[in-house]
Amino acid sequence: MQPTPFDWRVIHWISRYQSNYALVDISDTLSQNSLVNGFVFALPLFLFWFRDDRRQQAQRRLLIVLLGTCIGAAISLVFQQFIRWPPPAAALKDVFAFHSPNKNTSSFPSDSTILFSIVAIGAAEWNSAIMFGLFAWLLLVVEPLKIFVGGHYPTDVLAGLLMGIISFFISEWIVNRVRLSEALSASRSGLLQFVFLLWLFEVAREFGDVTDLLHSAAHIFQRHL
Repeated sequence: MQPTPFDWRVIHWISRYQSNYALVDISDTLSQNSLVNGFVFALPLFLFWFRDDRRQQAQRRLLIVLLGTCIGAAISLVFQQFIRWPPPAAALKDVFAFHSPNKNTSSFPSDSTILFSIVAIGAAEWNSAIMFGLFAWLLLVVEPLKIFVGGHYPTDVLAGLLMGIISFFISEWIVNRVRLSEALSASRSGLLQFVFLLWLFEVAREFGDVTDLLHSAAHIFQRHL
């Protein structure tokens, strides 16, 4: 399969700005910076976790978001078995002035869009303004930067957005019907808090550490087995 004609038009439009090396360097730096990307989404979750006035409600909501990110990752893996194409910077090396930040051999779908859209929807219960702010940051800053540096096509982002929304509501449906979620959301276990804080750290890092470990494991498996 190949990206859509719309994707190619966007990439062609972007190509005219690739000769501006200052713009290229700034975009390349920002697109891979955790403060610009994941930290913005992890911070609201971190603050919600410590809300003493509605602690159980906040933790339950975070459980939905956490499970949603797992479901989104699984959906992404399934689609990657059927729809695959290299990131723009890898497919069009003569157009892009730098290496793609996307470590995957296929850029479809945008995993960061899946992750961050789930977080954004999860924030709606506390404050709709925060939700709209996170979506605006995602769609006007984070993903345009990734597209500009050749990490994704627009279709990758749109598909990631749809998958993120679906993943969140699947997770919400599951949590609403599983009694274990009530016990977890009421728990003050130090282990549970550690798991949540570790997960928040990975949200801020766009699960970069997890991705690196998976790639390393796959490399070792291919070389030695």
